[in-house]
Amino acid sequence: MANWGKTRYAVVDGKSFKYVAKDVPAARKTRSKGKKGGRPQKYGAPFAVVLYDIWEFFEWRCGKLLAPMLRLMIGFLVSEYGLDDTTRDLLVQVSPVTIDRLLAEEKAKLRIKGKSLTRPGKLLKNQIPVRVFFAWDERKPG
Repeated sequence: MANWGKTRYAVVDGKSFKYVAKDVPAARKTRSKGKKGGRPQKYGAPFAVVLYDIWEFFEWRCGKLLAPMLRLMIGFLVSEYGLDDTTRDLLVQVSPVTIDRLLAEEKAKLRIKGKSLTRPGKLLKNQIPVRVFFAWDERKPG
């Protein structure tokens, strides 16, 4: 890309040649649509569904509290939810941050929306006596 359009000259066997750098074809610039870069996905959509059900059972705890609970109660969860071995292993090794990341979309749905309708009232202001003294006022506060 840096040399695109530049002209160079070279002499080969006594003959001079002119070289012009051309742009890379568009087909080589982009990746194919089917391939994704990065790490392979460890926790898929079926795991996220099971995790959501368990999260709801434990009353919507955060990832830091839910991860130790999963490890302690894995026997109960396997019998209650009918989990297979791979899902069981994933539940034992999932980190708190991954739990929060997988449940972020569902947490956003449960978040309270809208503005608060509370306004400052005048009842308290009317109950507090306020005296204003100016510098030229002869009376002293007291």
